Amino acid sequence: MAHGPWRFVLFLVVLCSTTDVDADMPVVLKGRRGFFEKNYHSVNDIVVSPDGKLLFSIDSGGIVRLWDLEKRKILHQITCKVGTQSVAVSPQGDRFLSAGTQGGIGLRDVRTGKEIYVIPGMAQHIQFAADGKRCYFAGAVAGASPANFLSVIRICDAATGSEIRNFTIPLSNQVAFSPDGKRAVSIDVGSFSNQSLAVWDMATGKDVLQLDGHAIGERGAVAWSPNGQHILSCGNDKTAIFWDATTGMRLHTIEIGRKCFAAGFSPDGKHALVGCGIHTVKRGKKSKPTGIMILLETATGRMLREFVTEGSRVTSVAFSSNGLFAIAGAADEKIYLWDISH
Repeated sequence: MAHGPWRFVLFLVVLCSTTDVDADMPVVLKGRRGFFEKNYHSVNDIVVSPDGKLLFSIDSGGIVRLWDLEKRKILHQITCKVGTQSVAVSPQGDRFLSAGTQGGIGLRDVRTGKEIYVIPGMAQHIQFAADGKRCYFAGAVAGASPANFLSVIRICDAATGSEIRNFTIPLSNQVAFSPDGKRAVSIDVGSFSNQSLAVWDMATGKDVLQLDGHAIGERGAVAWSPNGQHILSCGNDKTAIFWDATTGMRLHTIEIGRKCFAAGFSPDGKHALVGCGIHTVKRGKKSKPTGIMILLETATGRMLREFVTEGSRVTSVAFSSNGLFAIAGAADEKIYLWDISH
């Protein structure tokens, strides 16, 4: 049954107590199958509201779900376009953006779900400015041939959706924005064997740094730390690299041992998460495929802990706003929460 633009959903799977989250046995959140879909969808992106009370998730079927983190249940869900890939919440926590390869970039009211505006075009990566007055988008634009495809970075007024400026960069499969909105980092998809990350000045559209030598491959991830000091990249080469965001110096290279698909920093920038592909765990005579999320220490690059999902690769990662919980979105439409306060 629909109520206005929101559809309420009451399906929740929990693998431990709803009043606590065990460090080894996570709470598992699972959304209902799409109304016209019989297959589950990958959780493409997850983000926690600034006050830490709400979790937003978006899947490849175009479903945005709003979760109550304390009660571990879905409050609302709304259907966007299939192919939606990214979600962002305003610093005030009252509006959210969703975007992808179809249907434009939409701004909605968190409380009512009402659509405020839609910006034409596609974007795989979106972010609000720290003051909430601007928003940043990055997505591919078609050229005369696939070899001429580019990515465009757009800066818009968050209140109206009006474009302030844009500039093009070489085709990129991942883009992250600095917390002050002055720079962006992108992964060049040109030569997979000799890739580089480029840092761009958002005011001029010029590249100001090249981070060379990370063969990320066709799929990977990049993240910028909240304090603006570090960049984290990871990818198909089964490594993660911490970079100095000011100088471009490689700080730590971590051998993850499996393909990586997601990356994110803790609110204080002291830790990071990397989401990885499926690997096999042997239990007696049986083997079980699982996904892995790894907790890293930014200052040293040390791998601190591993978190195992039930049976699918980790496609998105996040920390709670207080940094006490690690959150993973998986390709089987489940969201996992671990207590990392111990």
